[in-house]
Amino acid sequence: MAKQWVPGVDSSFDPLTADEAVALRKAGVRIYTQCLWDSSKQPAPRVISLRNALNAGLIIAGYISVDSSEHSGAWHVDQGRAGIPDDIWAKLAFVAVDVELPGIKLVTIYSALEALRLYGKDPLIYTSYHAWVDYLGNPLTFTFAKLWNAFWDKDSNLAFENSRWRYGGWTLESLIGEQYTGGEYVAGQYADRDVFYFDFEVIPDPAIDAANIALLKLRIAILETSLRLLLDGNIIGLMQFAKWASGG
Repeated sequence: MAKQWVPGVDSSFDPLTADEAVALRKAGVRIYTQCLWDSSKQPAPRVISLRNALNAGLIIAGYISVDSSEHSGAWHVDQGRAGIPDDIWAKLAFVAVDVELPGIKLVTIYSALEALRLYGKDPLIYTSYHAWVDYLGNPLTFTFAKLWNAFWDKDSNLAFENSRWRYGGWTLESLIGEQYTGGEYVAGQYADRDVFYFDFEVIPDPAIDAANIALLKLRIAILETSLRLLLDGNIIGLMQFAKWASGG
């Protein structure tokens, strides 16, 4: 089975029972997504819901929210990863950085995306035209990440096909998903409806050892410090820090 657009749902914080998971699969849903961290807490049903979805034959995925607090993006990703059994994490087809709230710093998003790389997941952002353009000012520097777009027009046809609704420098080829409704009942489960462009022949199964994690965490810390100095306009400090980081 090749790459194709398929139906999906996002149940956010709502629990998914084993029977509901089977009903979703019978209704033609292929991908089930679950919030792993809402920027302040881990949703209680996340592990059980993901396990039920997996057992029902659904492809599973997740997302981690960041906010405007003093916490780094990497910290948020660490909270989202914590407590997820390794076998479930390995089966997550993708994990997105959820960018919806006002006041989020660009360095926070960069840090979160790099932390996802640390944990073996490709960079992916979930956001909307409103959040990206009105809250962030439409930065164009994140096209290295794929996009999961939220556009609640209740139409499974892709809004991103219309250039009027594109943003962030992303193209139609950058899009891996579009969420087109808010919460509604789908085969008995309260969820947002999505469509995802998915390659069923490539489901990741990462193996990240402790040494790699330690090295990548160091890289994240260096990246965060460098970006903060750059955004503060502290060029001398940035040059001094770069010299130190390179061992000079």
